[in-house]
Amino acid sequence: MLTRGLGDPSAAYPFALSDPVGSLFTLTAIGHAVTVQMGTGMVVDAYQMLFDVCYEASRWLERELRSAFIRNPIDFESCELLCAQDVN
Repeated sequence: MLTRGLGDPSAAYPFALSDPVGSLFTLTAIGHAVTVQMGTGMVVDAYQMLFDVCYEASRWLERELRSAFIRNPIDFESCELLCAQDVN
């Protein structure tokens, strides 16, 4: 597509291309395709980073809750008493 009869380059319109409109259209389409691909990659990367952050936050919360319950085990009888006092 782009190599159709490239002669001596010039600054005048056909730019020494046998089909300047087709060649410039092809170059523009390639440029747009690269732009769309980079934009899509950025969105995918942002979602991946968000998923990683949420996953790490949930793992941290799980570790903290487990260590808190291990350090301070729940006494269910006193918990029931506290709940009963809150209702009254």
